[in-house]
Amino acid sequence: MVSALDAAAKPAILSLTTLGVLRAIEYGLLGWTLASLASKEEPRPLHFALAGALIGAVFGGGITVLTIETAAANDAALAMPQAIATGLNEIVFPIGCSLVVYIALQVSRHMKYVAAEAK
Repeated sequence: MVSALDAAAKPAILSLTTLGVLRAIEYGLLGWTLASLASKEEPRPLHFALAGALIGAVFGGGITVLTIETAAANDAALAMPQAIATGLNEIVFPIGCSLVVYIALQVSRHMKYVAAEAK
């Protein structure tokens, strides 16, 4: 908790505009890809996870590198654990989002069958 409070007192490394634009592109592309996968007859969880991993690697990796380089340029270099945590968060989060969308898709499809059987 102390480290979280300490982090809140430090200035942001990347500008909110830069981060916002990158995230808008990242999650817009991820949403479009997931919608495309969801429209398939038999969507597979591996395809959803791979889509999240690819988007996470490209955009999350880019955001991580940009964060590390910007911090170093501003004489606020990130410690190795901070850099690793930032990278993992940026890359793994889109995978989790993709799998949540897959699970929600499967639940909604099965609920249609349950509702149809109840009538």
